[in-house]
Amino acid sequence: MTILPVSAPAVTVAIDGREVRSYEPAVLIDDRVVAPVAPFVTQLADRVVIDGSWIIIERAGRVARVRVDTVDPRRYDVVYVSLAAALRPLGITVHYDPGTRRLTVTTHPAPLVTTPVPSASEPLEPQPHVVFTPTPQASPRPVYTGPPQPRRTPLPAIAPTPLSPYGSKASHGAAFGVRRE
Repeated sequence: MTILPVSAPAVTVAIDGREVRSYEPAVLIDDRVVAPVAPFVTQLADRVVIDGSWIIIERAGRVARVRVDTVDPRRYDVVYVSLAAALRPLGITVHYDPGTRRLTVTTHPAPLVTTPVPSASEPLEPQPHVVFTPTPQASPRPVYTGPPQPRRTPLPAIAPTPLSPYGSKASHGAAFGVRRE
């Protein structure tokens, strides 16, 4: 953890024209603007990783490695880094005005839509693709035979038989000593 002298002059940091406010301010030490990793670096980076005494900052496929004295991974707000050393390798423009003690940080967003590079001077004609599609078969037309008729096929019906409280019919007679033959 870097210990800063109380007399270090505070520096105003503006990212893309908006001033960044922080409880721990950016300060000028040995003609370098140093600031805590949070919020000055973390709001510009895609990812911040600690690897020993190095802080690795990634943004849009670019990587910056900044060496720090002591790193507490839970306290990005007290770990100070040089903003120019941390942001310039990421493709971010950093400019310090000593008269106003203001550090201006300008990001360069990637274009959302780009024009394709022509590969040939003549436009290529698309080639037709052969697609197998079977010839559809016509379904047979229904034949009208008049209005619908009720079903004439008899359904088998079995008459219900009452059950005896003593079980089946064969065991009913046996209960009273009667034999059927």
